[in-house]
Amino acid sequence: MRIIFVVGDISATGGTERVTSEVASVLSKGHDVTVLSLFNKVENSFFDYSTRVDIVHAKIDPHCNVIVKFLKVSMAIYKFARNFNADFVVLVDSILFIFCLPFVNLVESRIITWEHFNLSTSHGSKFRVLSRFFASRFSNGIVVLTERDLLSWRSRYNLRSEIVAICNPIPRLPAIRRDKENIVLAVGRLSYEKGFDILLKSWPNVVSIYPDWKLRIVGSGTLENDLRNLANILDVSDSVEFAGKVKNIEIEYSRASIYVMTSRWEGLPMTLLEAQHFGLPSISTDCVTGPKEILSHNNGLLIDVDDYQALSEKILLLINDECLRNRFSESAKLQSKNYALPRVRKRWEQFFGLLV
Repeated sequence: MRIIFVVGDISATGGTERVTSEVASVLSKGHDVTVLSLFNKVENSFFDYSTRVDIVHAKIDPHCNVIVKFLKVSMAIYKFARNFNADFVVLVDSILFIFCLPFVNLVESRIITWEHFNLSTSHGSKFRVLSRFFASRFSNGIVVLTERDLLSWRSRYNLRSEIVAICNPIPRLPAIRRDKENIVLAVGRLSYEKGFDILLKSWPNVVSIYPDWKLRIVGSGTLENDLRNLANILDVSDSVEFAGKVKNIEIEYSRASIYVMTSRWEGLPMTLLEAQHFGLPSISTDCVTGPKEILSHNNGLLIDVDDYQALSEKILLLINDECLRNRFSESAKLQSKNYALPRVRKRWEQFFGLLV
């Protein structure tokens, strides 16, 4: 089969871009796979793709006039799908489907809309809300990340599209054996929805009891200065490390003893899956959607969204109880096998077969 993945910006560093590199690469074993990047500022991908995957750059200015951008993106996807003679065009983000409306019935390719957020989250974009509606009617297939979100789509829309829940795979990360350090790790974009302000507010209670522990935050984003200022206000800056973007994320997971995720909403959080792969005992907010699907009483702890006091208590619980950490760690490694790349590849190929 000939498959095109259409992404906004292949040089971006988020979970969506990481999982796209993983799925495209694993499907390239036996299929012709190309990635079309629409808006990238630089041509290098932050995440590694298989050498079997061809990467094409449309080089569209993301800041151009809305109408001009709509026409350029629509034409780029249409021309590439036609010239590549693609069997499937996978739109990496539901907002991209709206650009396919002008030609959805003019190409032989099956169009698949790959949703990376939960349905209750639009990131303030009316285009995403509208695009989801059109996808429910005119996309050949829709892929969501959880069974809970699949039910939400079926409940909200009069679906004319085939829909399936396929979880994100755990990336191909090398195992690194090293001694654990007194580090509580958090990874993600420094933006409001990731809730790093809640994490920082939880930290004074922890570090006052365990001053030899560090909080390490890996990632970059628009709120970095605000979060640094908050750490200063809370008088915890000496025990909080802002690491910025990190290429070899496996080193961070291998060093840490505890993983914390404080998101206000998610789709299916890649960082939580990665933490499970490395056997990190984890604490997460019970946001919509993803954490409840990944964590259970056997491999982690859930707290209410924005509850920094409960977060402090759970971090202290894990620091205090090494036996509990070890039990969570072993269970996490076993649980992570449910998200192995071969299983996810099989689910994608089964869905392709359904749409043929």
